[in-house]
Amino acid sequence: MFLEKENEIRTQYNNTVATATSVHSPQGVLLSRVAKEFGFRSIVGIGNTTVESAIQLHKPIKMSHELGSEIVLLCKNQAFNSVLYSRLNKMNSINNPMFILMFGINFKQCRSSIIDVISYQVNNIPEDIDTLVVSLGSGISFAAIVAGIVKYGREFRRVVAIQPFGYDRSKMIKEILCNIPQFLYKFEYHKGSYVYSKKLEMDVGFELDNIYESKAYDMMVREKIVDIAKEKVCFWVVGNNNITR
Repeated sequence: MFLEKENEIRTQYNNTVATATSVHSPQGVLLSRVAKEFGFRSIVGIGNTTVESAIQLHKPIKMSHELGSEIVLLCKNQAFNSVLYSRLNKMNSINNPMFILMFGINFKQCRSSIIDVISYQVNNIPEDIDTLVVSLGSGISFAAIVAGIVKYGREFRRVVAIQPFGYDRSKMIKEILCNIPQFLYKFEYHKGSYVYSKKLEMDVGFELDNIYESKAYDMMVREKIVDIAKEKVCFWVVGNNNITR
């Protein structure tokens, strides 16, 4: 995305990128590392803590700080995305312009470098797979995968989305897929009630992400959403950020 927006960030946004994030999320680390690579000034906004405490107690914020990001407190007593981004947007001004990286990434501004790149990876799914299972966070990766299924003509008996926690993302998924007629795709949507901040360690032959994938896999098995003994399943791993936690 920064490759696509590099010139704009340098000329219109004062060479500065910013985001708001939970102290448990890797989003600040990702922004900080890429910003360092491009030579951008980077700002990571947090809430419901203090800057000093967050750097000391939370690895993602400590890593962001060590990578050169300025850590700013956006709200003393709340850490909801809506509040944090509202405060971050107030910092963004004519005299202090910043390119703001939204939660779930800016897919509307950078569709080709986000949605299209993920969609292409559908080609890597083995031909004999009949059930595709994807863990959800923001839902952007899942929407891109569905777009790829349609674009590249892949057929699966079942396409299953498992969102282990958080509010329902299905509306946003359909918004991303708005240029695809709905009769061309179908998917199941399962929502759980796991606790976001509580880690679940799981190894299924390789280590799963302990916030997202592990809970989705556990939910898939516990609730018998998929019969892994009878179905030829591909469990799509969006990413493993355990190292940043």
